[in-house]
Amino acid sequence: MDSSAAGDTVLVAPGDYQIESILVADGIAVVGEEGALRTRLHPFPGQLGGLSCTDLSIPTFISGIWFDGFDSGGDEGVGAINILNCFSVSIRHCVFSKNDYAGISILTQQEVVVENCTFADNSHALNVVSGGGWLGHNIFWDPIDGLELSFVIVCNDVLSIQDVPALLRSANFSADPLFCATGDYRIGSGSPCVSGASPLGGSCQLIGAIPPDCTITPVETRTWGSIKALYRRR
Repeated sequence: MDSSAAGDTVLVAPGDYQIESILVADGIAVVGEEGALRTRLHPFPGQLGGLSCTDLSIPTFISGIWFDGFDSGGDEGVGAINILNCFSVSIRHCVFSKNDYAGISILTQQEVVVENCTFADNSHALNVVSGGGWLGHNIFWDPIDGLELSFVIVCNDVLSIQDVPALLRSANFSADPLFCATGDYRIGSGSPCVSGASPLGGSCQLIGAIPPDCTITPVETRTWGSIKALYRRR
């Protein structure tokens, strides 16, 4: 990435990578070749943060990467991706899990786009100090800190609808995304995040980074008496 220039695409081959904090070059696209499930970044011990987008003046893109287990070192401003004073940063089809403070930390006056991403098992999904932009079709299954009306926020499944500004809550919802299993952030075929299945109706397409890829067995509540009756001799 050190030798990349504006307009370049940096393709990340499938794999599980330990990294130090990386400064993202201005105007590039960082893309996981085979998507987030096949392309995971996590830190070397003692390293803080993951990708740093700082003072970028040209639109920059990050897509198809899983950010897992990045440490804040006790600094509430540190995320797996840190955006500071950038013109435009777009993050799509990424997964954020088990990050110590935030999946993404935002401190900028310009546009940030987060679309079709999945956040789960982080201390916070987003830490927004300042900024605006577009948040659409994401699973935010962690607390969100600092959202304001400077963002357009639509078709997101959020852990707490109270984290969304009151005027925008009706365009979002809170319902169990039905992950396939603990630590498995694929969604089940009956998930409200499947395209067209949200409580908001057919206006929302796929929500989250990963299409449905497992079947969740439904659970039916029964009394002990009704269960015994199933085995009673007739």
